[in-house]
Amino acid sequence: KLQFLYFIVTMTKHVNDDELSDTSSVASILSYGMRPSGVKEHAVGVAGGSLILINTVVGGGISLVATPYAVKCLGLGSFLVCELLFGIFSTISLVMLGRVCTAANSFNLKHLAEELIGKWAGIATSFAIGLNNFFVVIAFLQIGFDVCDALFNDTASPFVIAGVACLILPIANFAHIDKIEPLAFGCTLLWLSFVVLMMVNFFVALNRNHLATHSDWEWSASFVDVILGKGLPAINLTWTVQFNATPLFGSLTPRTRKSMSAVSSVMSMTAMGLYMTYGMGTYRYYGSEIKDDIMKSINPDKNGKGLEWGHWSVMLAEGLLGTSAMGTIPFFLIESRNMVHDAITDKKFDTKTRFVETASMVAVAYAVAYLVSDLSVIIALIGVFPANVIAWILPGLLVVRLAERDDNIVSNSSSIAADTAAPPPPSFPKSSKKYGYALLAWAATLAPLGLISMFR
Repeated sequence: KLQFLYFIVTMTKHVNDDELSDTSSVASILSYGMRPSGVKEHAVGVAGGSLILINTVVGGGISLVATPYAVKCLGLGSFLVCELLFGIFSTISLVMLGRVCTAANSFNLKHLAEELIGKWAGIATSFAIGLNNFFVVIAFLQIGFDVCDALFNDTASPFVIAGVACLILPIANFAHIDKIEPLAFGCTLLWLSFVVLMMVNFFVALNRNHLATHSDWEWSASFVDVILGKGLPAINLTWTVQFNATPLFGSLTPRTRKSMSAVSSVMSMTAMGLYMTYGMGTYRYYGSEIKDDIMKSINPDKNGKGLEWGHWSVMLAEGLLGTSAMGTIPFFLIESRNMVHDAITDKKFDTKTRFVETASMVAVAYAVAYLVSDLSVIIALIGVFPANVIAWILPGLLVVRLAERDDNIVSNSSSIAADTAAPPPPSFPKSSKKYGYALLAWAATLAPLGLISMFR
């Protein structure tokens, strides 16, 4: 444990800003400065890599807001089945993505898309990641509004959050997230503390027989509500970790298919267990009272059930959730700005341009969060559009295209003279295409259902 903490604290010291200029992600948030190229200075083993990736997918915070709402939309039994399915497909996606990275010798998702699919795919990847992170910023601001409503009043909340946005602006104006890595570690601890508090609350309520009665919760919603409701998009966004995984794979030691598969499997199974446990615990406690934002359920002054220990515990939960959400915003905002800028132009930032773009994004995010009070709408937007592209469509296309490319190389290699032929890239079995098609079929199922859910 001490070695892992030392690794967290020290690995940001040798990062070169230029090498992070086009990284994929908030990967670098909770990978603590890991270079996307997989430089050995930042090498990490299978155990450490698994912990980092779990921390990334769960510790980003939006998952902890979306999961309880997903259980309410689906019902407990349907939620557990869906989590199992998403865990399986996530494992397939990550394992195959690791094999693509190895075969193509690249650990940057955008570069992989450009090389194997086309320049347009690289631009689409940048937009998808940028859009995903920007929607997360809006969701966190909405959480901030809900927390302020609980601590102050509805009239004061817009001014308080506006003040917080002004404080966020200079932090988000940094060129790269490595400048504020310690803040990421602190926010992650706050998120995890919130989860621990909620689970302890569940067990205390279980002991006191204070859980929701059977009439207040259900094993499954109706078939139509399960298929066409907002539960599936809510789960979908919690599994969007592929753009975080690629730079991490590049930093594994040993960097082999076996190690990448191990990290992928451990992360998926652990995250699935955490989501199931946390979702079941919150749902069995609050039942049908779960709102689109868990803060509304926690606060008894807003018709919520509260927590088992009275007002002080409610204030603690709101403080943990609100502080960590506001503190995490700069990371998502920096990466959103960088990815969108990179998709639009090849020109590097100057100080003035970066400030204008950052200020504009903060202003737009604040306006949307203020005007759209229903967090479930933002959750559905993330789960329908960028999540499907990042988690399923892009990995599926990469697998199919690389399998086709290597198949062509093998079929044409006999016509090339042995003394002049360059060594072919690592073999990527043609049989892998079936996994790519499975991911594309999964996305083709989720996308239209999620789109319909936005209008219900």
